[in-house]
Amino acid sequence: MRRYDVAISFAGEDRKVAEALASSLRSERMKVFYDKYAQAELWGKDLYAHLSKVYKDDAEYCLMLLSTHYAKKQWTNHERKAAQTRAFQENREYILALKLDDTQIDGVLPTTGYMDYRTTPFDEIIDAVVEKLRQLRQPSEAAVSDDDGPDYWHDDTADLKKWIGNLEAQYKEAKTEANYAQANGDRLAGVYHTANKKASALKAEIDHVTEIMKRVDAGFPYFESYGFEAAVDAYGEVAVWEDFLTIAGKLSAGQPADPTIRIPIETQTAYVSAVNSRLFDDFKLCMCFEQPDDPFHAEVIGPIDYFLFGTINAIHTEKQR
Repeated sequence: MRRYDVAISFAGEDRKVAEALASSLRSERMKVFYDKYAQAELWGKDLYAHLSKVYKDDAEYCLMLLSTHYAKKQWTNHERKAAQTRAFQENREYILALKLDDTQIDGVLPTTGYMDYRTTPFDEIIDAVVEKLRQLRQPSEAAVSDDDGPDYWHDDTADLKKWIGNLEAQYKEAKTEANYAQANGDRLAGVYHTANKKASALKAEIDHVTEIMKRVDAGFPYFESYGFEAAVDAYGEVAVWEDFLTIAGKLSAGQPADPTIRIPIETQTAYVSAVNSRLFDDFKLCMCFEQPDDPFHAEVIGPIDYFLFGTINAIHTEKQR
């Protein structure tokens, strides 16, 4: 794993574009080398040697902002040569060329695939970089952990509060970026659209996690359904989900969907308690069956465990507790 996902190479005159890109890529949880983010690290170093290493060895991709200014600067030529050395060594594309004008850059062939900042919506550029990284890592990273979110199970709000803290920090950064772009008018309209969209999504997620915390504080543990299913599968069992009221209604009417199903008293008691709390929008019953050795000829003997899940209708409807 390299230190950075993307290293941005640009001329000082194009800093506003570089900064907008760096900020948006960071909001996508990408590790970005952008000189302002590394001021303390760069202080006192031999920049010739250090930047050569960054652009040749330390990043998965080099995002190169091509312009008249880029072609004229000694430092950008140094960064370009380091990146081109890496590109020559790699058996894949490494330099992601983003044209700010039509200047031809030495060493960058006219046939090289590029994106044009003048004609491509800003959010499409960001999405393309994110997709590049996803495709690169997909074969070797089947599962990616999310350090900003909670684990599958929580019966207290400590980690949920940390989750909200991370979301609020990202929200503040997105709002700051959106306000800056809005103040600069049409020239940064794409940046404003992307940052504002990101801020709205983060605000909705903050509200959702706040709702989760209310339920955990009331004594209802938080569990994500897909994490629960993974745990059930690890035990060699089969999980079947049904609407609680559908199953309970058929049973009370003497018309069970499956004659092996008998909802335990403790599960029914938990349901009454949850309904009285008025904290949930719906209820799901998860029934766990033993995995038969021969699924085609096995006799169904009924669930071995029942689990009641209350749900809320919010930004992530798959998240249940």
